[in-house]
Order: sequence, then C-alpha cells, then structure tokens
Amino acid sequence: MNNNGTVLFYNLGGEKGRKIRMICMKLGLGIRTVEPEEFGEKIGYAAKLPGYEKTGAGAADNVPFTDEMLVFKGFSRSMLDTFLAELRKGGCTVSLKAVVTDANRDWDSYTLHAAVAAEHVIMHRQDNQ
Repeated sequence: MNNNGTVLFYNLGGEKGRKIRMICMKLGLGIRTVEPEEFGEKIGYAAKLPGYEKTGAGAADNVPFTDEMLVFKGFSRSMLDTFLAELRKGGCTVSLKAVVTDANRDWDSYTLHAAVAAEHVIMHRQDNQ
C-alpha cells in the first residue's frame, strides 16, 4: 500500500499510459484505471474513499468521453509538483488533470470531466491573450 497518493487513469492506454505508470511506480504512487462503464459512479467510489460504494450508475445515459484525464487522490503539494515535473521530463502531456476534493468527490466522472475541460479551455484562452 502506498502513502504517497493514487493516480486515477482515464483513457490512458498505450505507450503514454505505460510511461505514466512507470513514473507512478518510481514515485511509489498507487494506480487505478477507471473504466468507461464506471464513469457514472461517484469520484469517491473511483478513488476508493471510505463510505463510497458502487451504485451501478454506468454509462447507459451518457456517451463515455475519450479525452485522457488524470485525477490525483491523497497527494501532498510536493508530491504533486514532483509528479508533474516527472510527466514533463518524460514528455507525457495530459491536458486534463484534477485533484479529488470535498467539493468534487460526490460528482461522477462525466461532471468532473466537463468541469476540468471547461477550465482547460478558459486557461488556454488566457494564455493566448
């Protein structure tokens, strides 16, 4: 069991996913792949937080998103900085990233994805001005 945190992987397979998994192992981070059929479950369940059980809320009413996304659970600020630096060093760009918080742990993955994607668009607009 790790004490450094856990990374939730969304739509990260192939070589990039393998590289990010290697970074996680190097840093002693846990890894959890969230499958599309789990996107309707609460983030608290996906992150394996106490008190969250599988509800069976699946992808039936939604089309699973295909964007790559990383969600961080239980990271210290320094570990998050280290992980992000390792991602950059390894050339592993993932545009959508979030941290599990009290505010978003009751959201499903669709809601979190929509919020993070909207934030990403706003950030890039500001960067390009």
